[in-house]
Amino acid sequence: MNVKSEEPKDQADELRNLFQEIEEGQAIEPPLKSTDSEQESEAKRDIDILNLPPRKEIHSKDSRTSLKLSGPLIRLLFVIFILILGLAGAYYIWGNEFWLLIKELS
Repeated sequence: MNVKSEEPKDQADELRNLFQEIEEGQAIEPPLKSTDSEQESEAKRDIDILNLPPRKEIHSKDSRTSLKLSGPLIRLLFVIFILILGLAGAYYIWGNEFWLLIKELS
């Protein structure tokens, strides 16, 4: 059996190293290799993560004007639409006689 002579790594060892580097002011470079497209996207996303506004502030700006149509309002609009169609149909059928009929009634 082979016995490893290395000490077992603590799970938080990498994080401790990162925090030490930050406290000392050293630059942090991730050990992972990144492709060119990842480097370009990281360059485009130059956002300071620690200075983002609160979530409440961002999502409160998405208020749209909403129009709620209740049952009676829909019925009223439907009746007005039917009346307009009826008047347009009457004018199409009778033409000028329709206007003369309206003038006689008033």
